Amino acid sequence: MAMDPTRIAGEIIRLSGITSKLSDPQDICLLPDNRVAIADQDCGVFIVDKSGHLLKSFDQLVGSASLCYSEVLNRLAVVRSNEDVDAEDSRYQICVIGSDLELETERIKIPNIPDVKEGYTRWIIAEPESGNFLVTTGDSSTAVIWMWNVKTCV
Repeated sequence: MAMDPTRIAGEIIRLSGITSKLSDPQDICLLPDNRVAIADQDCGVFIVDKSGHLLKSFDQLVGSASLCYSEVLNRLAVVRSNEDVDAEDSRYQICVIGSDLELETERIKIPNIPDVKEGYTRWIIAEPESGNFLVTTGDSSTAVIWMWNVKTCV
C-alpha cells in the first residue's frame, strides 16, 4: 500500500484566509484556547484557531523569525529583525503580543554584540517556572545565548 505523501501523520489544519498571505513561514507556536501562532519572515505574525480560521494578523511584525508563549506572562514573544533603518543600536528585537491579541508597544532590544552575521535567526524560548526569555543565535564563528528577566523588562 502506497503512502499518501501529502499526509504523513497527524491532522491537516486547513488555513482559511491566510494561505495566500503566507510567504516565508519560519516558526509555529501553540497558544491557550486552541490557538496557533505562525511567524512569517515576509508577512508578520498570524494567529489562527485550531480549525485554521484567521483570528488576528500582525503585518507590522514583518521580519518575524521565532516565537514562543510564556505561561507565566500569558503572552506571546516574537523575535524579529528590526526594519527601522535608523535603529542602528539593535538589529533584532523581541515584540510581545498580549493574551487579548494586542501588540504591546514595549520592545526589547537584542544586543548586536557579540556580532553574529545578519540573517541568522534568533531563536526564543520562555523558561517554564520564571517566564524569562532565552534567545540564542550563532554563525560559523560566533554563538551566544541571552536571557531577559521578565520581571524587569516586560
